[in-house]
Amino acid sequence: DMILGAYYISSIKAGAKGTGNIYKDINDAEKAYEAEELSPNALVRVRVNGAVIETSYGRLLFNQIVPKELGYINETLKKWVLKRILSESFELLGSDVTAQFVNKIKDFGFKYATLSGLSISEADMILPENKKQLLEAASEKVKYIQKKHWNGFMTQDEKFAQSVTIWAEVKKVIEQEMKSLYDNSNHIFNFIDSGARWNWGNITQLAGMKGLVASTTGKTIELPIKSTLKEGFSTLEYFIATHGWRKG
Repeated sequence: DMILGAYYISSIKAGAKGTGNIYKDINDAEKAYEAEELSPNALVRVRVNGAVIETSYGRLLFNQIVPKELGYINETLKKWVLKRILSESFELLGSDVTAQFVNKIKDFGFKYATLSGLSISEADMILPENKKQLLEAASEKVKYIQKKHWNGFMTQDEKFAQSVTIWAEVKKVIEQEMKSLYDNSNHIFNFIDSGARWNWGNITQLAGMKGLVASTTGKTIELPIKSTLKEGFSTLEYFIATHGWRKG
């Protein structure tokens, strides 16, 4: 939540209220924000340390807690960005100052995570439109492999390896298709892009394809789960999924 709050307040959103405005300093921007004429995510021009720069009111707020020795931080505060900033703080300023800085980031992050209102709903889970076609094409490839096995042109191990490869590849394609459907207006995207929670593999299972799972012995089950957690599993898919749950 700390990371999410810092990410939310420091991110830039195209077309946000007040975009393109010019302010003489942070106090001028603060007045516009309090008058509801400026979004904290709008890209504006402000005089900082004697120079006019493009930044946002959210980034101005964050820099109020940043030690002056680190300079002005003018980027979206993702997880790895915060790690880098804290690493620089530790090297330049030592452990005591960095510990106080971390505590300020904690309070700052929790505050703006609360104000952001970021949460997920079913509407945020977008399914690729061509998923059905991708699965049908993969199924035809697997049928061809099975036919070769039945006719004696392929061993059981070869059939297993090639089938698993096909299903793993189609899941990767679905994952790539999903990434193009999400932008910063989608709350799931914000959670992943910030580094606060989850990854695209988790969301693929949620709204793309559950995919292959391991049996209780650790071996991959050749039959994939084509449905998603959003769509719901069939009886057979649910039974297959229980093997992975029992193993965990």
